[in-house]
Amino acid sequence: MLHMHPNARTTPAVRAEIAGSKEQRTGVLAQRYGVSTETIRKWRQRGGMFLKTRCGSPSAHLLSDSMSARAASQRLMKRYKKLLCC
Repeated sequence: MLHMHPNARTTPAVRAEIAGSKEQRTGVLAQRYGVSTETIRKWRQRGGMFLKTRCGSPSAHLLSDSMSARAASQRLMKRYKKLLCC
């Protein structure tokens, strides 16, 4: 299922129509779909990539399973040490 931003004014179908439109004037399309001319330019430049997200790869900040487990155990040890010190 495609996740769309709640404020999105265009659907994937409309974006495909914009990208494939033969209409040369961006103002005509912008008025037809109720969006800005900049939005029309953006979807035309993306062409057939209208379903692709802007982030191209998984985040480099994601931890592997082993690193996640290690971080969790360190958090637990830190809490445990606080309990013993007081």
